[in-house]
Amino acid sequence: MRYTPIYILLLVVLFQNIYSQELRFEAGLDYTIKKINIGLATELRQPSVLNNDYLGLIETEIEYKITNRFDVEVGYRFKTNIEEFYPENHIEYNNKHRLTFEMAYNLRRFENDIKLKDAIRYQTNFSESGKIKNYLRNAFELNYKLTNKFKPYITNILYYNIDENRFSEYRLKLGSEFDIGKNSLDLFYIIEIDLSRIERTRYILGIAYGFSL
Repeated sequence: MRYTPIYILLLVVLFQNIYSQELRFEAGLDYTIKKINIGLATELRQPSVLNNDYLGLIETEIEYKITNRFDVEVGYRFKTNIEEFYPENHIEYNNKHRLTFEMAYNLRRFENDIKLKDAIRYQTNFSESGKIKNYLRNAFELNYKLTNKFKPYITNILYYNIDENRFSEYRLKLGSEFDIGKNSLDLFYIIEIDLSRIERTRYILGIAYGFSL
C-alpha cells in the first residue's frame, strides 16, 4: 500500500512522455441498487493535439448482474461534431448516436492476482443523416491487482462490421486503475488501428475519474 503513490507518480511521468494524437478527459458517476448499476459519463476529446478543437460526448448505461460472473448491459451515447475530426470510414464517423447491448463474463481472480474478463457487444451507430451501421465488438481484458487499490490492465478490442462483413478495427488499450475510496482514477493509452487503412492508426492518451454513490 505504501508504494502505491510511487506507482501513480511513475505512471503520470510515463504518460506525459508518450506520443499521442488525441487527448481524452472523462468523468463518470454510477449508482448501484441491488443487482442494477446505473452509470452516467461525460467525455471531452481533443482529436488533434495541434489544434484547440474539441468534441463532447455524453453516455448512459444500465448494467444488470445476473450472477457473480455474468452480467448484461444496455447503453446510449451522444456525440457532437464528428465529421470534421474522423475519416468517413472510421468507426466513430457514423456515430452521432450509438446504442449498445453487451454481455460480459468475469473469471475469478487467480492466485497470482490476475483476472480475465471477456465482453461481447452488439453496437448500432446512427449518423446525423440517419445512416445506420452495425458492429460486433469483442473486448478481452487482463488486469493485475498490484495492490488492493492499484490495478494495471491490458485490453484487446476487435470490431466486426456486420454490414460490410469484415473486421474493421483493432484497439489495444493499456492503463491502470486506482481506487480512491469509493471513487476511481484511470490513466490509459489506446492504439487504434483501422484494418482497411493501417496508415490511419491513431494514438490516444486519456484520463478518467469515476464517482460512485
